[in-house]
Amino acid sequence: MDILSKKQRSLHMSLIRAENSRPEILLRSILHRLGFRFRVNVKTLPGKPDIVFRKYQAVIFVHGCFWHAHPNCKRARIPSSNRRYWKKKFERNKENDAKNIREIKRLGWRPCVVWECQVMKSPQAVAHRVFRFLTGSSLSRGDSSYDFPEKKELLHVAEKRRNYLIQKKKTQRQATIS
Repeated sequence: MDILSKKQRSLHMSLIRAENSRPEILLRSILHRLGFRFRVNVKTLPGKPDIVFRKYQAVIFVHGCFWHAHPNCKRARIPSSNRRYWKKKFERNKENDAKNIREIKRLGWRPCVVWECQVMKSPQAVAHRVFRFLTGSSLSRGDSSYDFPEKKELLHVAEKRRNYLIQKKKTQRQATIS
């Protein structure tokens, strides 16, 4: 049984962002500090990839562990109420993810999936993985782009950026209403 009322649950679910999530912003911040330039949420590509690198013909999907049913992840549990609905929902999400990856590849792009828990647990390790994915080589300690801040500072910067983007969207919404 859900501990929240239907109204409270609806409010919580409405606050979940499809774009500009903490893991996305954190990863984008790191990649930008490493010198990569990219586009976000390109609607013309299948699945609307979170990060698109035209120069490398590569895309990154930053999957939320819950919504994309990350295998063996504690964040990917099925809610106890309405289990049949959630199982179907997660299966559809996984099918859509697989279809989007196939389409991206068919169009000649290289896809990479990064999980929310990986980014939040070890953003530097994910940055190294993405760097290797894009360039085919590893960051080395002598490389000046290797010296990016510690996890705590990265999280702080990402949170500030996320708050800015949320505020910007609210302002834009209010301007269209007026």
